[in-house]
Amino acid sequence: PATRAQPRPTHTAPNAYHAYNDLDSQKISMTSWNVKSSNTISIKKILDIDVYLEYTAPYTTANTRMASNFYSEIGFTRRILNNKGRLRLTLADLPNVYREKELTTYGKTTINFYQKRPTRFVALSFNYNFKIGKEFKKKQIESSNSEEKSRM
Repeated sequence: PATRAQPRPTHTAPNAYHAYNDLDSQKISMTSWNVKSSNTISIKKILDIDVYLEYTAPYTTANTRMASNFYSEIGFTRRILNNKGRLRLTLADLPNVYREKELTTYGKTTINFYQKRPTRFVALSFNYNFKIGKEFKKKQIESSNSEEKSRM
């Protein structure tokens, strides 16, 4: 059975805000929002699946209008070698839509900026935890009542 991982449950963060800028004779006002969500699902003794999603609606910064953006990432982690090793497959930005897109206007000047970086990738990683040396054990220290009295 699949269960949500206890240490890393679902985290969702919605935000909404309003920006207003008054640049010389130009007034820019815009309300925007974004939401981020991460979730981890564990399938006991098989693998952990973690998903990260982020969407940002169009927003304004000074006199620049930024376009909406969407980013996604999914990871599959398998514990191996007596739980000392981790084999992980990561898939990022599968729809390949993450980009920078801005429109700036000021007076008679207009700048239309667009840049697409290589954000889609597939990665395979391996981690191993080493243990060297003695393992410390918690000792239970008992003090007698006479020891306590001698300290006072």
